[in-house]
Amino acid sequence: MLLETEELSVAFGGVKALDGAHLSVAGGEVVGLIGPNGAGKTTFIDAVTGFVPSTGRVMFDGNDIAHLAPHRRARTGVVRTFQQLELYQDLSVADNISVAAKSTAPDPSVALLERFGLEGLAQAYPEDLSHGHQRLVGIARALASEPRLLLLDEPAAGLDSSESIGLVEPIRALADEGIGILLIDHDVDLVFAVCDRVYVLDFGKVIGSGTPAEVGSSEVVRTAYLGASA
Repeated sequence: MLLETEELSVAFGGVKALDGAHLSVAGGEVVGLIGPNGAGKTTFIDAVTGFVPSTGRVMFDGNDIAHLAPHRRARTGVVRTFQQLELYQDLSVADNISVAAKSTAPDPSVALLERFGLEGLAQAYPEDLSHGHQRLVGIARALASEPRLLLLDEPAAGLDSSESIGLVEPIRALADEGIGILLIDHDVDLVFAVCDRVYVLDFGKVIGSGTPAEVGSSEVVRTAYLGASA
């Protein structure tokens, strides 16, 4: 496995936001993480990437990286996006991507813009883009740092249903290149359409996992998250 967490826990003021979470992602696999608001999904990404103190183990490619600072984890290939878009408003779209590239690498902006169909917006500024295009630029910028594991935090937030489902093809293409992907999103249709496996969090605990079909038919999951009448 590319990523394996063991007993991963995070507490804020004595309250456990993440409680002994076990989760794994293989290279070339898309894994979903769903759950109600406040379940601990973003906290899980924060813990894996080192943005919050945690206990337990974060195994990446066989090595425990739980002691590493966020920038050192990123250098190993663990890269994330954020719920709140953090594009540089005074830089062009192309420059927003270029600044994230490794200093020794050729400028990846042209290829990444073409990948997401954004080549015509290279010299535009973030404020000129639709919300959907801004989301794609955020993903492209994350890819500029050449991740081996990409953690996507609500990439479909603010998108309409057609824009959201439009993310399926580019996400699957990344997995086909061998990148491991962890996807958090409230759009269950997107998660079930693109993911190989899905985990469900509730009150910081993993309460279910399996294929999208298995998770969608689980009574525990339906009651806790999808709704008893789903």
